[in-house]
Amino acid sequence: MAVGGHAVVWRDGHVRQAADRLASARARCAAAARMSYTEFMHPTRCRRQYVSHLRPAALGTTTAPNLASSRQTSEETLDSAGGLSMPHAANLKVLFVAGFGPIVRDVTTSRRLYGESLGIRFKEEEGGYLHTESLEGAKTFALWPLAQAAQSCFGRAAWPNEIPPPHAWCEFDVDSVEAATAELEARGYRTLVKNQREPWGQTVSRFLTPDGLLIGITCTPAFREKK
Repeated sequence: MAVGGHAVVWRDGHVRQAADRLASARARCAAAARMSYTEFMHPTRCRRQYVSHLRPAALGTTTAPNLASSRQTSEETLDSAGGLSMPHAANLKVLFVAGFGPIVRDVTTSRRLYGESLGIRFKEEEGGYLHTESLEGAKTFALWPLAQAAQSCFGRAAWPNEIPPPHAWCEFDVDSVEAATAELEARGYRTLVKNQREPWGQTVSRFLTPDGLLIGITCTPAFREKK
């Protein structure tokens, strides 16, 4: 048999397999020719083609395919803009960013940077908590002392030595803190504090991300009141 001008001698038992692969390749090329460039290069389509090729026969092994990965890929859908839309939790709906800011060890140095150098006008509360609700883009921006973060998470002013301290905090207000917390715990996240009522009226569950961010799932009535 001649392929590309070269003589090829097939081993016994490989002729049918080679013919099937050639027919499959021709079919994919024909299908690609009918697609637009955007359709052909879409990440979802590319990922599905890649996953479909990772079969035991192609890898020369008898290892079973990853069914969980296949199910996850099959659940992915395209949104109206042609982007990738991942399945989301039914009991967790983020309404807005309730607050964000660095967790600071040295309040004086941080006050100098954010207050004096950047010109942010803070209100100061007891314990060195500096905050402002006048910046657009978030409901609050605050410099939260590590000791106060520890008090909120562990009930004491010292952050545990065995847990890496967070570098910043971010809070997401949700419809139901209890439902969202249960959803996160079911997905394997370990909460530091669960459905806690803070003195300022906020209900919160907190957990640490692997990159050192202290996340709060919150319900903050003061941010929801109509003006």
